[in-house]
Amino acid sequence: MTRTRIAVRAVLILGLVAFLAGCARQPIKWYRDRATQEEFARDNRECEMESMRVPKSRSGLAGDTDRERMKWQQYEECMQARGYTSRP
Repeated sequence: MTRTRIAVRAVLILGLVAFLAGCARQPIKWYRDRATQEEFARDNRECEMESMRVPKSRSGLAGDTDRERMKWQQYEECMQARGYTSRP
């Protein structure tokens, strides 16, 4: 293998690692005054189910990334509509 090919592979691997690190999220805690654990569990489950309705993409990896972003946005909007606020 030539040095050029090794260098290209190294750059691609480093780029992939940087991309994946950028996608990592800190866990978010949801808060609603006087919400019980049971209410939170129900709301969380229902919002997760609602976010799963985001249609699948046919454009490969980039489309999957967009879909995950849209699913998260849908989930976040659902929780906020139920009176929750997010805290990192």
